[in-house]
Amino acid sequence: MYTCLKKYLENQDFIKIMFDSLNSWSSIFIQFLMIISYVISVKFIGYLTPSKIIIKKIQRIHNYLLSLVSFIMGTIMIYYVYLDNRFDSLDNMTCQITDNQGLYRSANKMYILSKIWEWLDTYLIVWNKKKISNLHYLHHATTYTMAAVVNNLPVGAFCF
Repeated sequence: MYTCLKKYLENQDFIKIMFDSLNSWSSIFIQFLMIISYVISVKFIGYLTPSKIIIKKIQRIHNYLLSLVSFIMGTIMIYYVYLDNRFDSLDNMTCQITDNQGLYRSANKMYILSKIWEWLDTYLIVWNKKKISNLHYLHHATTYTMAAVVNNLPVGAFCF
């Protein structure tokens, strides 16, 4: 198998696209703002604690809807990757880039936005008066940033 990284790094358009995209969705300012927003919202969400019955309803609806949206996003992404023949060979699977446009792009953007939606997991822990583990806290503080950054990098470009 040839080195995909070398192939893409030699392509000047790839370099330009990568740096241009990093100036949009995953700009440092936006990522910093998202982490700060999460930290502040977790700190103050405890002051808005709803009743136990409402918490349970929110939790049930949250889990069902997030599962449904995740299933739809995953189905769309797998379908487009299949149409792009990414499952035909190991080389295609690891080195080929699926164009991030149309419904595939929408599913990718929804994936990024779902990382904010998942902050509700932390709010539910706070409302249920349980301790938030450092791992959980760090995970939810950084997943939006990681999803936004990775979304702007060509997935298949970094194989060896």
